[in-house]
Amino acid sequence: MNGYGPQALAAIDVELKEAVCDAAVNAVVARVSGTDDEGRFIYGRSPRRAIVSGQLLPRFDEQGEDDTSDIRIAALGVDFLLDSSATALLAAIPRFSVYVRVLPEWADVTPGTGPLDVEFRLKTSIHQQIEDEIRSRRLSAFAAAGIDRPDWKSMDEPTRRQVRERRARIQEEIRVAAYGERGILLNRADALAKAEVDSPESIQTADPDSPNTPDQPPAPPPPMARLLREGRQIPPQHLEPASIPQKWKRIALHLPAIGYPLHSSKPA
Repeated sequence: MNGYGPQALAAIDVELKEAVCDAAVNAVVARVSGTDDEGRFIYGRSPRRAIVSGQLLPRFDEQGEDDTSDIRIAALGVDFLLDSSATALLAAIPRFSVYVRVLPEWADVTPGTGPLDVEFRLKTSIHQQIEDEIRSRRLSAFAAAGIDRPDWKSMDEPTRRQVRERRARIQEEIRVAAYGERGILLNRADALAKAEVDSPESIQTADPDSPNTPDQPPAPPPPMARLLREGRQIPPQHLEPASIPQKWKRIALHLPAIGYPLHSSKPA
């Protein structure tokens, strides 16, 4: 109730305040237990990771071990006291729902609008071939440019920056070419190995024999899923089969009411 002072708040009916609090609590409970409208479908992860309450947990024995069985349901219930002369019929209406995994629709995986992403990855063998070629070509290109083993300690900072930029440009050109030979067309932003390490300590401790020193770390494989979403043409034979993204649907179980006469001496 933002903007209300103590007197204005005191003038509000108590039952209205309780109703607002009750509504807020119920909305939170419905969201975290998956019982609201948003919980009809769960995308990208399993229900037990998306829902934090409203679930039946495994029963544990006296030693704290999981006593759940694959062929029977653990006992659940409550204990309460009744007047011995009561004759009414005790009725209980159970309400449960379960989540089942379903296949996503095309709208669910539509790039840019769907809630799910199909995670395609480059085959490990193809990525390794490309990286081996990049490493071999980079060594030759650095040597041809005279920057394969720069004397970092004797350089001032502007000279170091120029050498780093030349090495980054060479590595980028080689990387774009290596991927392009396999039909994977990259842009500058996809392939550039940026030079970010500028501290004197990193330069002094760098291995002079490494073609990546001081700031040419091997670039990670391009994000194939994002490139495909952007409309890039990537040969399908270079991609690992993508797993079906998770989509779970909530299904309500309509169970019969349970009636028990309170005057009965038999166990329920």
